[in-house]
Amino acid sequence: MRRIVWLLAFLGGCAGGGSATVEGTAMGISLGDARYVYYGGPFLVISAKEVDCMDVDWVRRSYPEGTVPTEEDRELLQFAFATSDVTEGQKSVGLGASVTSTVLSVSGGTLTQSRATSGTLTVASMEEETLATGSFSGLTFEDGTLSGEYEAEWCVNLKDR
Repeated sequence: MRRIVWLLAFLGGCAGGGSATVEGTAMGISLGDARYVYYGGPFLVISAKEVDCMDVDWVRRSYPEGTVPTEEDRELLQFAFATSDVTEGQKSVGLGASVTSTVLSVSGGTLTQSRATSGTLTVASMEEETLATGSFSGLTFEDGTLSGEYEAEWCVNLKDR
């Protein structure tokens, strides 16, 4: 059944995928019950505002100061793995860890971002090019914390660049 849902989403332009429940805030952003959750390559992105797979091709591991990665206003939580070889299990999140997590806000042509200094990400299951599930906890940002669970749809546009 999951493969049928994935195929329909893919044929429909990857519109709307996955779900997540996010508790807490960071940078004043509360994602709550997010319905736009994607994974691919070394990335997992969570957005409460509508975004489809075709709209996340700008995602990178980091964004240099003064650059704006997309013209569209966005608020999302991003996880970036050190390599594209993502495996199941619990991973440390933070500066110098194998996984980084960043809250991003693009508004009016300005990028604001905050990177987690600590926390954990668990990849409970991963079906290549289909679905990934798991949770994250204790993501500590300069001005908040985030925890939650996710079910992410595979997105061809999330690639290692």
